[in-house]
Amino acid sequence: MLQFLLLLFCLIAQTFGNPSCPPGTTPSQHSKDVCFLPIQSPSTFTEAERICVARGGHLVPVYDQFTNSELGYVANSAFPGYSDFWVGGQLTDLDSSMAWLWKWFDSVIRYNDWAPGEPSVGHNCISVSISKAWWTANDCNVAKPFICRVPAQNFYCDDGWAYLEDTKMCYKMFSSMNGFDFNGAGELCSNHNSKIVSIHSDAENTMVGQLTTFGTQLDWPIVGVWIGLNYDGSFSWTDGTPYNYQAWGDDDPNKLDSQDCVNFYADGTSNGEYRTYIMKWDTSSCGSTLKRTVCKKQANTVAVFQNPQVSKI
Repeated sequence: MLQFLLLLFCLIAQTFGNPSCPPGTTPSQHSKDVCFLPIQSPSTFTEAERICVARGGHLVPVYDQFTNSELGYVANSAFPGYSDFWVGGQLTDLDSSMAWLWKWFDSVIRYNDWAPGEPSVGHNCISVSISKAWWTANDCNVAKPFICRVPAQNFYCDDGWAYLEDTKMCYKMFSSMNGFDFNGAGELCSNHNSKIVSIHSDAENTMVGQLTTFGTQLDWPIVGVWIGLNYDGSFSWTDGTPYNYQAWGDDDPNKLDSQDCVNFYADGTSNGEYRTYIMKWDTSSCGSTLKRTVCKKQANTVAVFQNPQVSKI
């Protein structure tokens, strides 16, 4: 019992996930907090920065050779047919003298990989060649593809909710002494900005079990827990996600003409008559009164910002 309580405490205490890059971005191999977002649509330097800001980042700075090589690799895949792309370097008037800066990171350019004869006079924005990753000073008004640097995201759950890294979702069991039917479970979850749990993997099924088990040892499993699966000619989850996983107990699903909603059995004994129902699903009448359900919602996200060691203005 103590072992179970410690497991449950650790599960619920884990409300933060690991940083990961947003969809459509490429994680840096150099820093886990940095993500590259290539945009193929040609834009001027100023337009490119505006688009990067709208996506939560800035035109990418290049602080070292490793990053320069990474960007060349990303661009080679993302920009077929193009010769170069914008990064965030610009010649800027700094206290009455001109200096090359990583404009939106307030840092002077120290590392560089200028092509022979560069930077050329009269051109104030940096583009990088895709073939050799050499830098060229270019006319800022020329439209080119570009790469944004956006921060990785950390996923976290509200207090009392448990986080599952596999799904990047949050889960919580709710209970009532008076109980509720299937629709009541849906309303309860809706009141907490969530849906009745849908289950799509062994990991998610285990999560529901860990949140709801009492460690009770009975021949007949303790009264079940509503999950968000119901039947109307075919099975579907109330949150609209696909029905692509199942964990039915023996002889289930059955009696679908009268038992068209689904509950989860978290408890029982491993040697009783109904041992095959432990951590399994069973059909029930949608009007049945159960005392527990598990709700599920998207995790919150917070940007993970990196402060590189660079020379500031």
